[in-house]
Amino acid sequence: MERIESEDVNLNTDTTMARWRAGTFNCRPPNGREFVWSRKRSSSLIEDILNGLPVQPIVVNRTSTGPDVSDVYDEVVDGLQRITTQFTFIEGTNPWKASAKEGWRLMGLVMMPKLNGMSFQDLNDEQQKCLRNFEWRTCLYKAASKEACVATFCRVNQRATPRSDQDVRNALDDGPVYPWLRTLGQNPDFLSAIGEMEYRPARAIEYILRFLAFYRNGAGSYIERWSSHRPILRAFLDDEMRYWQDNFTEEAFALIGETFSRAVNLARQVLGDIWSSKTGSKKGLNSAVGFDLVTCGFALYSADAVLEKRPEIRQRFLDLCSQVGKEKSLWSAERVMARYKKWGEALDEILGADAQLPATIIGNPVSLIPSPTIKVGSKKQKRREASMRLVV
Repeated sequence: MERIESEDVNLNTDTTMARWRAGTFNCRPPNGREFVWSRKRSSSLIEDILNGLPVQPIVVNRTSTGPDVSDVYDEVVDGLQRITTQFTFIEGTNPWKASAKEGWRLMGLVMMPKLNGMSFQDLNDEQQKCLRNFEWRTCLYKAASKEACVATFCRVNQRATPRSDQDVRNALDDGPVYPWLRTLGQNPDFLSAIGEMEYRPARAIEYILRFLAFYRNGAGSYIERWSSHRPILRAFLDDEMRYWQDNFTEEAFALIGETFSRAVNLARQVLGDIWSSKTGSKKGLNSAVGFDLVTCGFALYSADAVLEKRPEIRQRFLDLCSQVGKEKSLWSAERVMARYKKWGEALDEILGADAQLPATIIGNPVSLIPSPTIKVGSKKQKRREASMRLVV
């Protein structure tokens, strides 16, 4: 990573909010992380500022400068949660629900419990002035690269709320892939299937990327990587994201969107609440495991054939759930191979070859069943390989 040119400055809240409203101070860059703080944690930050307690500095990248204030453009590198918390509280907006008609209110305060339930407008003049005049200690980058900004975030947040692997993938994508995946993730049937009441882009996109990776490459590709990648799932999804960054076409993504939506819709109709349910008498697969397996399977067959055999498919899925529920290492090569083999054989037996759809332009596998030629190394062999990579 190149050396970053920077300086320490103080950013006044009132002045910075004016630039935020004007669009020259970006709290949430297009490929940045989503707002993930809880209401209680956000309230705690407001309480810290009002009490004069230390607040962690932020990092801002100044991507352009000029003689006029409007020529200066800044993007938040680290501090999105803090800045968004303060700005939305003062502005009277809701960072958790953009359509909300009123701003959010403080809750869970310990040092100033009398302020619980209050909005910014409910605070007295002195408290409002304290928030508006707050000076953010800032490390100001001077036109740092995107890679440097992502690396900064990952390093400074190692002991804070960690950035997920998918957050990093999204941040490194400056093409059409991330926006397309984000849009596809808003499918209501899909969100219901993964147990999301509200749309969380990073988590939703990772589910879709898992579908793409297993559907396009097959479980065999995942298994073949087992001895050369650790952690394997991360590498598998990183490679898939890079593939689409290099091979994006409108035609391919239109087909993917249609295939994905059809598979999710079939899963909801055939399996209902047992798909990802993890409690009660209808205990299903772990939602991540079940999602990959079911959607990739249904994507290979015609909708009419699947719906016609709904009872048989549902029962075979329940049988598989009872077996997988006892497993401890869900993403090991052995478990993935066994899971896809059982589910693939079940669908082949119930639906038959005539129900399979023709190969598509995205090169999906003809069958879910991994090739019998694929060998999974012994645990002793894998430990030896892992230790050798550590030494190197």
